[in-house]
Amino acid sequence: MYYFLVEHPNHKQLCVCKRDIPLIAKFRTYDFGDAGKFKVDITNGKCKPNSELENHAKMILLHFMSYRSIDDLLLSGSFLKRFQKIWNRNRKKGLHPDTETILQRIQDTRNNYRVPFKEDELEKETKKFKGMNDDNDSIEEDPEEDEENSEMINMEILLKNLSQVHSNENE
Repeated sequence: MYYFLVEHPNHKQLCVCKRDIPLIAKFRTYDFGDAGKFKVDITNGKCKPNSELENHAKMILLHFMSYRSIDDLLLSGSFLKRFQKIWNRNRKKGLHPDTETILQRIQDTRNNYRVPFKEDELEKETKKFKGMNDDNDSIEEDPEEDEENSEMINMEILLKNLSQVHSNENE
């Protein structure tokens, strides 16, 4: 543990501990915008900012740039402008060295969501099960009913089905 100097106002309450296990950031691909749908190159300064581009740039800066406050991430009130300036100036200096590779992998994952999947042979041959109460005269339940009423309705449905089965057996 590392303690602050006595001159520090919180030297009695705070200390810095070295982690035994390194902290690893987890990425959720759906937090990032789908760059394939932007239809513009967000790295050049010619694209017009919108909320989707701003959010995408914000996520990149939050994950790949060192900062101490939100002002470090903004340029003239825009995340996109800060991202473009860093990207075009010197990527290696302002962002993590593997930023481009990681962003490409995130986009590859997003692209996989758009690929339609093919039905397998079993799905093509399987028909949906049609139960006995799939008729139009089945009783509709109100979601706001209390438990007793729903139990009564379920009992009525059960009795109706049993009587239908019994009448079919007698015929």
